[in-house]
Amino acid sequence: MVEPAAEGLVKIRFELDPKDWNGLKSESLWALELHPAEYLIRNSPFYAYGISAEDTVHVNTSMEFSALPVSRSAGATRRIAFF
Repeated sequence: MVEPAAEGLVKIRFELDPKDWNGLKSESLWALELHPAEYLIRNSPFYAYGISAEDTVHVNTSMEFSALPVSRSAGATRRIAFF
């Protein structure tokens, strides 16, 4: 799902498995529209796996959760959790 925001950025929701340790259904990431339905991820995810900041994704706006990676950035997301 894409939600418009100020400064040309939009929020894209990524589906999560609510059975995972965090219990969440989705995570929203900021993105910049490059082309219709193609977005550049502008922040690092905390819960969503398989996506990192500066990755490009294709979004099917007719579906609630449908962001597929188009190209990967050189970066990677590392998580540190304290329990």
